[in-house]
Amino acid sequence: MILLQNPSIPVVTNAIEIDAAIIDIQNHLDNGLLWLTNGYGRAYKNVDTTQGATVFYPEVYLGDQNNSQRYTNISPDNDKQGQNFFFVTKETISQFQPGMYSFLSYDTAIIFSVNMELINAALLSTEIYQQILVAQVRDVLTRQLLGSSYQLKINSVDLLFDSVFSEFDLKDAEQLEKAPLSHFRFNCSITLPELCPTPIIIPDPVTVGLTLWLKADAGVNDGTALDGHAVYEWADQSGLGNDFVQGTAISQPIYNTSGINSIPSITFDLKRLELLSALLLGTDYTIYTVFRTTANATATAYKTVFSFSNDGLFSQGIGRVGMAIDNGYTNFYYDDRVGKTAIIPHDAAAHYFTISNGNVAGTDKKQIYADGVNYIDATSAIDSSQLQHFIGSWNGQHGNFEMAELLCYNTKHSTIQQNKVQIYLKTKYAL
Repeated sequence: MILLQNPSIPVVTNAIEIDAAIIDIQNHLDNGLLWLTNGYGRAYKNVDTTQGATVFYPEVYLGDQNNSQRYTNISPDNDKQGQNFFFVTKETISQFQPGMYSFLSYDTAIIFSVNMELINAALLSTEIYQQILVAQVRDVLTRQLLGSSYQLKINSVDLLFDSVFSEFDLKDAEQLEKAPLSHFRFNCSITLPELCPTPIIIPDPVTVGLTLWLKADAGVNDGTALDGHAVYEWADQSGLGNDFVQGTAISQPIYNTSGINSIPSITFDLKRLELLSALLLGTDYTIYTVFRTTANATATAYKTVFSFSNDGLFSQGIGRVGMAIDNGYTNFYYDDRVGKTAIIPHDAAAHYFTISNGNVAGTDKKQIYADGVNYIDATSAIDSSQLQHFIGSWNGQHGNFEMAELLCYNTKHSTIQQNKVQIYLKTKYAL
């Protein structure tokens, strides 16, 4: 019963169009109706088959709880003084013209359930005062929404229980119909302008096989980094604790809050972060990163971006794999123990790169991509089962760049998995 009475409904952070209008209307109802104790906002029609029959209940979304998307049933409840929810059935596009922005109209029901005895027992002793409550809601919807960015029109009000909950199957309807309980429904049309530009939702990257996830908008200096701060720790977000650190102050890179397209980054200029004694990669792996070069002039002629799976800071061993920028800022390079190979010509823009290593149709390959395009498809895969990993500097070769994100997987990604991570990076950094 606690879950039903006090559901932990998350605060909506990206509401647009009808969802934004519902939040605003609900705020007006909460402020204008003293008897309304449980305003739930938008609800959904969810199916229940646990009792052997298929029934539909109004439910509100609780978000992700214990790794599962949860809802809670908000059917009428005599313990609640007054509750309401919104049920949206249809979106209609009006004044549509190709290439132009349109107006949107939504068929929306606002459904109320009340226990009149809890609201005013004395008044209920002489009359069923449902119409007073209906009039109060009508007043909010017609006279207290003036100046809103949307227009609400009341089309009709349903007072019979079967009509109020026409889309749902509810138990004990004959009891819910009678005093002290009362139910009514405002059938409305809500019209508003289409949101322009349309907001972008950043998809989550693939997490299966993830061994390292560094992103400059999380986990830098225990989350306390400010613009211009020296970075002593870049915490791994994969959950495996593969944090990159630097204990020597003079070698610590700098935090940049404006970063790449206003998303934070970490600037490396003769600086280095390192992870020692940890196995990130193996025979099959995929690496993704987003970075761009900076104007700093103190880097060495050959400029390391990252170098993973070494035997040490000055010893590559058999597994080294990484990226660099060559002399004279001519090209971005894929760099491993076999050799250095140009990927794309150098420029000052931010790019996302992919290094994919492993079996392709029976052949071990290393495949290198820039901005989603394959530039290297070689039959000489690299086993990177080594333990020393460096960002910004290796073997006396120091880079000058700012990095926003780096992900490592201990598996070679399929085309679908690779596309998903690349879309995540492209969307997030507007590349």
